[in-house]
Amino acid sequence: MSRKPSFGWKRLRKWFAKMLALLMGSVLALALAEALLRILPAGAALHRWNELVQFREMQLQPGDSFIIDDEIGFRPVPGGQYHPLFGTKANSYPDQKRPSVARILFIGDSVTARGRIISALKVRLGEDGCEYWNAGVESYNTRQEVEYFRSFNRLIEPDHVILTFHLNDYQVTPAAFVDDKGVLTVYAPGRRLTPRDRTLARRFAIYRYWLSWSWFGSVSFEESSRSVRQALDDLKGLASVQSRLSVIVFPILRPLQQWRERDRRALADIRDYLDSSGIPSYDLTPFVLAELKAGRRDLHELEGDDWHPSQALADRIAAFLEGEGLLASECRR
Repeated sequence: MSRKPSFGWKRLRKWFAKMLALLMGSVLALALAEALLRILPAGAALHRWNELVQFREMQLQPGDSFIIDDEIGFRPVPGGQYHPLFGTKANSYPDQKRPSVARILFIGDSVTARGRIISALKVRLGEDGCEYWNAGVESYNTRQEVEYFRSFNRLIEPDHVILTFHLNDYQVTPAAFVDDKGVLTVYAPGRRLTPRDRTLARRFAIYRYWLSWSWFGSVSFEESSRSVRQALDDLKGLASVQSRLSVIVFPILRPLQQWRERDRRALADIRDYLDSSGIPSYDLTPFVLAELKAGRRDLHELEGDDWHPSQALADRIAAFLEGEGLLASECRR
């Protein structure tokens, strides 16, 4: 009867050497990956998302204008250089409301934040009867816009809140933070970050990459739709306490046949919601598609940017909105 060979020290040492080699190889691979992600452009840590270069272009000092917020993801710091009062952009209007002047508050993402349509409306309608307050924040989605309004913007006591709804609000929401080297890093999680996530994401590029990779696509269209609709329901309730609410739907600046299926679903979904909600709305899609069909070449803020209007397009949009009666009852020359 043969005896089973014992494990033995020799085999144990060989097994331990293999495990140690495997561990050291893994550590080396992680170190190399971390080094690679640190020297590549910041967008490399975003996996399939596009880097939000506008944050880097602001050349902010650490903590100067944007901070992590547990509810909103990230937000401007009221009182800073870019958002000095109530979280809105700097303007020349007095803090206290004037009894004969309507306060118009524009909320939204980058289309609102860059202010081209707002500026064009101001030129067309004048400032005798209206103040034009801009609370747009780059890259925000509807839920963030509503929470930002709830916490900060509504303190100006607006008479009319105008949300510019962007179809990319159905996509995963980016977040931003200043890392320990003073570099504002941008990534796009699909879930709320835990304190551990925030700590590791600040320190390790590979962890930011893992977050974006593991969460990409984890939010279905149905989930996004429910989130958008709930946010708009909340905004409708908040705004009705003290003001009117209107929604401008801003489309993608390319022919409809070139839109992704998800973007077409987003347009149909927001139209369905607005039709059933009773919120006054102004859908710019037919107007913009007509501009494209007419062969206009001055629609885009930058070549290849299908998300932001040029000032020329913003001027024509303002004329269209005026003709549709937006702010007709409040603003006068």
